[in-house]
Amino acid sequence: MNPTAARFRAVVTDLDGTVVRRDGTVSDATRRAAAALAAAGIPLIAATARTPSGIAVLGELVRDVAVAVCCNGGVGCLPSTGERLWLQALDPAAVVEIVDVLAARLPDAEIGAYDGRRWMLTDGYVAVRGTAPRGPHRIATAGRLSRRPACMLSVCHPRLGSAAVAEVLAAAHVHPGLAAVTYAADDLLDITPPGADKAAGAGRALARLGIEPADAVGFGDAPNDLPMLALVGHAVAVANAHPDVLAAADAVTACVERDGFAEALTGLGLVPDERGRPTAPSSCGQP
Repeated sequence: MNPTAARFRAVVTDLDGTVVRRDGTVSDATRRAAAALAAAGIPLIAATARTPSGIAVLGELVRDVAVAVCCNGGVGCLPSTGERLWLQALDPAAVVEIVDVLAARLPDAEIGAYDGRRWMLTDGYVAVRGTAPRGPHRIATAGRLSRRPACMLSVCHPRLGSAAVAEVLAAAHVHPGLAAVTYAADDLLDITPPGADKAAGAGRALARLGIEPADAVGFGDAPNDLPMLALVGHAVAVANAHPDVLAAADAVTACVERDGFAEALTGLGLVPDERGRPTAPSSCGQP
């Protein structure tokens, strides 16, 4: 066995942009790599902004995920059984404050609130996003949405990107102690309870498995992956990653469209070398 591989007992990975391609599919090479990890007794932890319903649609990949860290750390579950391991909710006062700030300063913003079971969406959310969130959802006014429990808020705007929306919230002095603000995509800002991020969620998942974070390899591509990549013993960025992720990583592998996840695991000696198998002949761009 590769001496480097001997120190790694788990793999933690983001999904979209890291192992899930732009068209929402997972390559054969990635599925084989996940299966090889399972066969070797190396648990795979998914750390994602997706909800449990969003993970469930990934088909064969799901069966090899030991623990899913969803909603950027706010929800944990076992994909094999659907059992929920934890759920952190935003303080109701934080939800009211954020909704009020957005209504006053960005009236065109659309909001989704996820309570652990279903989404509540403002009327224009689907039109701005171009798609509905995976899983059950219903339309509600912003006022009604602010009165419902939420473990994650997602905000989109027809003209402003995630970073600009985050700046508006910061300028309104939405206290960091009330919520954590991050994003994986430039068109969708995610807001979670304070202390709920991918690092905290991955730490909980690893503790459940009896594995120290230093003994895990992490993969990511977006700003919301940075805490998780700082937690693990070896951080790998895919080539299509955000510049901040590339700068923070210990290593860079090929982009998601060229099976960088499988390539890096092979290089570390964690899965068998499958040289000779075809990979998707696709180009990679920055997120």
